[in-house]
Amino acid sequence: MSPRSDHQWKFNRRQALQLGAAGSLAAVAGARAIPAGASTTFTPLSHPAAPRPNLKKPIGTDLMPKIKHIVVVMLENQSYDSVLGTLSVDGVTPHGDGLLWGASQSARALNTNPNGSGGTAQSFAMPTTAQLDSQPWQTWDATWTQFLGSPTAQSIPTDPSKLNQGFVVSQSGPVAMGYFTPTQLPFLNSLASTFPVADRWFCSAPAQTYPNRMFMMAGTSLGHLTTSLPGFEFMPPNGTILQALMQHNIPWKNYHCGSITGAGSMIWVGQALGSRSMPGFGNHLYDISSYFSDAKNGTLPAVSLVDPNFGFSSGENPQDLQHADAFMHDVINAAMTGPGWKDTLVVWTFDEHGGYYDHVPPAKLGRPDNSVPDPSATYWAGNPSIPSFDYTGMRVPSGVVSPYAKPNYVSSVTYDHTSIMRLIEDKWNLPSFTARDAQANNPIVDMLDLSATPAFKTPPTLAPKVRDRNNKVVSTGIGADTAPTADEVTWPDTNKPVTGKGYLRRQQYYTNQAGTPNVNVTPYYQLLEQAWATPPV
Repeated sequence: MSPRSDHQWKFNRRQALQLGAAGSLAAVAGARAIPAGASTTFTPLSHPAAPRPNLKKPIGTDLMPKIKHIVVVMLENQSYDSVLGTLSVDGVTPHGDGLLWGASQSARALNTNPNGSGGTAQSFAMPTTAQLDSQPWQTWDATWTQFLGSPTAQSIPTDPSKLNQGFVVSQSGPVAMGYFTPTQLPFLNSLASTFPVADRWFCSAPAQTYPNRMFMMAGTSLGHLTTSLPGFEFMPPNGTILQALMQHNIPWKNYHCGSITGAGSMIWVGQALGSRSMPGFGNHLYDISSYFSDAKNGTLPAVSLVDPNFGFSSGENPQDLQHADAFMHDVINAAMTGPGWKDTLVVWTFDEHGGYYDHVPPAKLGRPDNSVPDPSATYWAGNPSIPSFDYTGMRVPSGVVSPYAKPNYVSSVTYDHTSIMRLIEDKWNLPSFTARDAQANNPIVDMLDLSATPAFKTPPTLAPKVRDRNNKVVSTGIGADTAPTADEVTWPDTNKPVTGKGYLRRQQYYTNQAGTPNVNVTPYYQLLEQAWATPPV
């Protein structure tokens, strides 16, 4: 079954009408909708999984005063190896646990996967940062196939070399072995080679966007596996980290690109509506233009969630990944050049691996709670007792940015998205929500040195914003910055835009092929096919 778009949380008309009379969003923007007979009082963390860090101090106490602003930026759908598998500080020596190389990184990476026909498919450099539509795949079933090596696996291989051998035979196909180079993604590579990068940061669940973003806010997805929007009453018992911040008057904002119903925090829509909602949740949702003005004025809140344009610059296929690189350039530089830089910490990551190859198997961290995978949303054909929330998903590109960051540092401590919760909990003396965030590692412990003179007191100069082949700056998807340059077109062959995502492409790879409307024979597809079909070396 084909996975749904990762961003169908942008409500349809019926759902929008449920959020407010005549389609208005008043309910989200400050009012509260309570079902008849339901309780009107909800207190987050009423049954914590673990006590607060400092029992001698009250909940909400700031235990890390040197960090006043935590900024979380979560992009989408790339594995560590697909984005940072070629990472290097000097252009020669690998930096972090990336792809396998021979004598030089200028050659082709040596990692392989069985191709399903008795041969192997080797990692290859993507010929362009444009991506295929609907491939690779990262559904629950596809990810377990990628991990265990077969869609009908009956056990977890005990031989480590047999793990992560199912990318090509899954629905991802051979494009899963593609990776992007530092030349293609100059800012992300500059960021990860200057500030600390985490080469053992896993997405929290072997599933798609929604479950992983749910984990980032609540330490669980309650068994949710897909990108369908759960109902108002689908809420974790302890609520979310954002509700806990509200409960203890700790300022936070979710900066988004579009309507407030498209904000990333609205995946847990029950935070704003229903019996476990909290009044005024929508008052924390701001257009992303406010992020740049707040950063410029030194008025960022204690916690910020900064969303990309999910239809343009999040990194998800079939978008051109350079738009995500350009988006990160603007967001990170805004944090570094504002007056609040001296007490700012940015944590950046990707929500899940998108179906792209990664050579490091998921980590076994244990189940967050008693949740089981939603049986109506899984089509796993192997041993049904294997898939569970005991395991994380694949590694994703991640790191931190702060004046106190360790320069050129690689952290190989195990993290997942609940490490973001643990960071906030440790700072504000909050108890844990589930068993997952209770045992999560706080990323600042290994990647920052708060006791030393800040290594980046003066912000470093990172790579400039990426430019296209006509030397035009690549657009970010922020505000009006979505116009295609002369080097971009709307859609291969048909010139019809795709509503919602990925409608800017590189013209040199999407030139019309006279009389042929079939995407599979465009020059772009031919380049990809040539890249992955080149015999292994």
